[in-house]
Amino acid sequence: MATKPDSVYRGMDRKAAAIVEFTLRQYRTKNSTWVVLGVGFTALALIFMIYIAAMTDVVEAVDNDGDSYDYDNDGYPTGQEVRLGTDPFDGSSHPGLFDPPVVPDPASMYVNEDGFDWDLSASGPTATMGFDDDGDCLDENRTASQKDQNDNGIPCDILLVYYQSVLTSGGDWEVLADNGVDEDPDENEYAQEAIHVAFVLSIGKLGFVLLLGIFLP
Repeated sequence: MATKPDSVYRGMDRKAAAIVEFTLRQYRTKNSTWVVLGVGFTALALIFMIYIAAMTDVVEAVDNDGDSYDYDNDGYPTGQEVRLGTDPFDGSSHPGLFDPPVVPDPASMYVNEDGFDWDLSASGPTATMGFDDDGDCLDENRTASQKDQNDNGIPCDILLVYYQSVLTSGGDWEVLADNGVDEDPDENEYAQEAIHVAFVLSIGKLGFVLLLGIFLP
């Protein structure tokens, strides 16, 4: 019977089989392996329970820019009055006096209405990102200088500038945002994203430690 020629794939198969055989031998001969597996399973179960509980918990919404409030008690939220050109601090000036009158918007429309729009792939000493979701920066009644308060030539964006520290190897980012861009993010969405990233990092580190515990004597 002819012998099959060696190839890269056959070499990989032999290495994989050797690793599996070594792992199974470790399972049979080392009590510490079972201890590591038991502790690892308990730790993973605990992390998953904390992760599920944190992801199902709802963070209360906060109106960061204050445009959901009715400061003059005329029944219209500030965001609607600013958008339609009436004075949000004068009770005798509101969209209800238009012909025909405008129905008040619910205050909830102006909470979490302009969240983060970040491009995490951006690199270099400067980066521009952000988008005016609710249109208060891109309002046609605003001048060009009002739309470009960070003076980078791009209306209604956020400019990030990286400054290298002269004392350490690190540095800091300075955030220069045009007024009205990404000013009212969703706290619950932000918290869940942060929790998810922390969960992925913790699982990766725990898995590395468990592998060391299995293969090292």
